[in-house]
Amino acid sequence: MRSIFADTSFLVSFHNKKDKNHKNAKKITKTLEGTSMLWVISDYIFDEFLTVLLVRRDKQFAIEVGQAILNDPNISLVRITEEIFNDAWRIFQKNRNQDWSFTDSTSFILIQKMNITDAVSFDKHFEEFGIKILK
Repeated sequence: MRSIFADTSFLVSFHNKKDKNHKNAKKITKTLEGTSMLWVISDYIFDEFLTVLLVRRDKQFAIEVGQAILNDPNISLVRITEEIFNDAWRIFQKNRNQDWSFTDSTSFILIQKMNITDAVSFDKHFEEFGIKILK
C-alpha cells in the first residue's frame, strides 16, 4: 500500500472551496482514486488544520471535518514521538536561514522515518526538503 503524506496546506485547500488551490487539490485526489493508498498526517498537522478551519470557518465545521478524519480508515494519524520531536528541533535550529516552521520540521522527519516518498502540499518548504510533491 502506498503512503502519501498530506500537509496542512493541502487539507485546507481541499476543504475550502474559496482557496486558490482548491481545484488543484480536488484534481490531485481525483487522479489518486482507485489506487491502494493511505493518507498520512501527523497530530501536529491535525492541530494546524483544525485551527485554520476554526479561524476561517467556525468551530462546528472544524469539529465535523476533524471527526471525519479521525473516523476515516484511509487516513493514518501519526503522533509525533519524542525522538521525532528532538530530531525536528535540531533541524529547526540548524536551518536558521530557512523559514520552515517547527511543524514543517516534524513533518520532514516523520516522512523520512516512515520512508514516505510522496506528499501533497502547496507549501514550498516541502520541495525545499526534497520531497516529491504530487501535482
